[in-house]
Amino acid sequence: MLAAAAPRGWPRAAAAVAARGRRQRTAYRSRCTRLHVAAAIKLDQAEGAEAELDFGVEESLPELESVAPIWGLGKSVKVAEGPFGRGLFATRDIARGENIISVPLTACLVAEREEALYAPGASWEELTGGRVQGYERLQGFYEQYPLPWELRIALLLFDAYEGNASTLWNEYCELLPALDSLSVPLCLTTTRGLELEYINAEVRSFVQNQRDMLRTAFGDLVNEYSPDASAASDNESDEDEDVSFEEFLCHAVALVTSRAFQLQDGLFALVPLIDMANHVEQPTAIVAISATDLSPNMLKRASPQRPLTGEVQLVARKDISRGDEVTVSYGAELSSANLFSKYGFIQADGSSSDVVDVSGGARLPRPVVEHAMAAAVRERNGSWLRERISDRTLQAALASVCEDEANSGRASQTRATEETLALAQDMLADAQAVLGRYTAWEASVAAGRTDSVDSSDPGLDPRGEAIQAFNEQQRRIWERIVDILETVVKAN
Repeated sequence: MLAAAAPRGWPRAAAAVAARGRRQRTAYRSRCTRLHVAAAIKLDQAEGAEAELDFGVEESLPELESVAPIWGLGKSVKVAEGPFGRGLFATRDIARGENIISVPLTACLVAEREEALYAPGASWEELTGGRVQGYERLQGFYEQYPLPWELRIALLLFDAYEGNASTLWNEYCELLPALDSLSVPLCLTTTRGLELEYINAEVRSFVQNQRDMLRTAFGDLVNEYSPDASAASDNESDEDEDVSFEEFLCHAVALVTSRAFQLQDGLFALVPLIDMANHVEQPTAIVAISATDLSPNMLKRASPQRPLTGEVQLVARKDISRGDEVTVSYGAELSSANLFSKYGFIQADGSSSDVVDVSGGARLPRPVVEHAMAAAVRERNGSWLRERISDRTLQAALASVCEDEANSGRASQTRATEETLALAQDMLADAQAVLGRYTAWEASVAAGRTDSVDSSDPGLDPRGEAIQAFNEQQRRIWERIVDILETVVKAN
């Protein structure tokens, strides 16, 4: 068993990953509103012919090209550009309940929440028994177990990048977004003009918790490998010498948290190909696991004599017409902050769960707000009911300033008391201050004071675009909040 020290070649690998990312950068840029940076894969489906796989990279990927059709890619779905960026699209009519893609568990990187894990050619029994060749990063940190599941799969992932897991995973890693193409906030740095201070407190807290997790597990190494110490070698170009050990870890964990599926309680996996399905709140498919052994200790019992069995399946939850996108849900009622924190994108129309904190969580009686807003909408010959139903930003703003209907009472008076009016005025002042900060940030971007990673190409950096899209959406919510509160104050 290797000692718990810095695995040889890790900083070198970090620089290599960054260099590869720069070479392939254009393959990952997405100009869609949703800003989801997916694997750069293209699949052309010839009419009436076998699917022709073109993975859009210079490297030859024979193993992936051979197994993808067996798993279902090309037979039922293809990868193409759509309204949410690259995603999976039906190449034929698919019936509800039909299995679309099936990936064997033995081809996945799997971890239990508490301790055990599995990778191709490395069962938990073999790893703990020291009978595995390779997987130096994972085994090098074995004495620090149990690491959080995200870190264990992250170590597996980058061991897989060097060919430890299988040829398939070595090839698939070539398709994953590089560090400067990943818009997950964990990959933002203060050294490249992407300051976290421009993001709201909820996202900052999520990112800080993740970084604390990394420093708890790898604190000495994070401090030891400064950006200057992470140079790959004297022969590497200067542009490859600026990836710190911490950035390398952040990249690995961000890839895992943005792509892994929770197959059941306490069981997580990176599943190639299925992880390219995009998120919507009302998806057309679900991710399911089919296995004879789904017990909590299934990974610990796996061995060469008792291999892991079962599949991860993408199953249609409704009829899907040819040409329609095959989507999944990353989680129920996720707010934009949730989506941006973990996955690095937002939904174009926002979420009704986008509740923000106004004046420390202060709330106004709902009948007072509803009465004032309905009167204002009537003045412009609009329908308040229609606006409430159709405008998700308005729904989020109302939820941010109104008491729950159960607490407010429908029969309550619609005129504000002096106390309520004073509270509305205080909330309005606070909301205007927050809105002013978002407006000032956008002005700084327009003036060019917030640089992108690539100053020569500021409009195409995925991380800068993601921050801008998220903040623009937050600004719209605060604009609606200010509008609501101004209306209430004016009406009373």
